[in-house]
Amino acid sequence: MINVKMIAAGSLSLMLLAACGGESFQGNYTAAGGMQEFNFKEDGHMVQSMAGNKIAEFKFEKEGDEIKVIMNENASQIYTVQASGELIGPGGIKLTKKG
Repeated sequence: MINVKMIAAGSLSLMLLAACGGESFQGNYTAAGGMQEFNFKEDGHMVQSMAGNKIAEFKFEKEGDEIKVIMNENASQIYTVQASGELIGPGGIKLTKKG
């Protein structure tokens, strides 16, 4: 009987961990005077646009104050969420949240 309880408890723990995933994050951000747009979607995808045209789509994860944009299996970019709500990325690029 104890083994069944232990297995059930372990299964429940795994389900809860899987359900948690990463932290939720979403919003539209701009850079380069509004020419570049980064749309972080609730489903964990980020769409990058230039002058209104979609140029790329990537997956992202949020942990604490960092957003990790996964470019491919070997490369990613880290953006840090500032107290102001802005994101600071590679090379000091600043993303400002749209209205």
